[in-house]
Amino acid sequence: MDIFRKVNAVQLYLFWRNLAVSLLVFVATIAFSQMLPPFLSSVVSLVCAGVLYSMMYTNKIYHNSSCMIIVYAFFLILMTYTFFTITLNLLFYLRIVDTSWNFILFEIDPFLPSLVLIPIGTIVLAYIYLRSGKLALCTDCKISRGDMYSRGKLGFILNQEAKYQLRNLLSLFFSLSLIMWTYYLLFYININVNSRDKYVFIWLAVICFIIDEIYFIFRYYNLYMDLMENDEVLNEEDLESISNTIYLRVYIISGNSVYVDPDTPALDNPEKNVIDTPFFFKVPEYEIDNNEKVSEYVGNMIGYENGELKPFFKQRN
Repeated sequence: MDIFRKVNAVQLYLFWRNLAVSLLVFVATIAFSQMLPPFLSSVVSLVCAGVLYSMMYTNKIYHNSSCMIIVYAFFLILMTYTFFTITLNLLFYLRIVDTSWNFILFEIDPFLPSLVLIPIGTIVLAYIYLRSGKLALCTDCKISRGDMYSRGKLGFILNQEAKYQLRNLLSLFFSLSLIMWTYYLLFYININVNSRDKYVFIWLAVICFIIDEIYFIFRYYNLYMDLMENDEVLNEEDLESISNTIYLRVYIISGNSVYVDPDTPALDNPEKNVIDTPFFFKVPEYEIDNNEKVSEYVGNMIGYENGELKPFFKQRN
């Protein structure tokens, strides 16, 4: 249906907002870890992880939701960092690990949070990217809100852009990790902290993250303008129609056979055909609880009025 080839502009904003807030929380973790006493670094990361978790929880219970894989990735990064630093300090405290290297948070190198947090971010982002679509978060989203096919053009945009964001962040985190550790091993002297040290370990990451946010602002603004030009953005009339309408996808089953339509136009490319269910239509919302009315719709389309109607799946986008 044509309405499934249109996108709600609010969803694009929420998608960018998730990235922006995640990066902001991550920058705040680095900044507060530098400003507060070193032993509070784990507390800071845990509090920031709590902020991201609240975003995921709110997204789950509210109807107007968006893809949360980036928020989930940063949540895992902060939780991994928290667990890593606490475990390491316990090992130092119990003298299981040699304390000759200044890794313990109570005698910490001032730039250690950046040296540990960003490489951890690289590893976690690589894991999320390789597992994207198979994570419990993604599975739950597909079950409750539908996969990218049933969500129409928005589903394809979120799927492609989520992968693009992950690749972008993975490249950024890997580059920053390489630069910081190269500088730390070859040029850094832990005697007198200078402006160059602060630039490499703090401001370089902050500037890169800000540039990344600005880049995605322009990217999604251009995407929005392209969608507007092609009349692919939902207007008020479309939104009102969606709110008063229920969309039904009908599976035709006879014996051991399931009938499909091999010539259904693809949502992302109408010139391409895909295999889909033979019937997908809309009815007024007040008729959805009237099984006889729905059976009449289906019977008229398939030319068989004695079939048995069995509702078995419901979702809200």
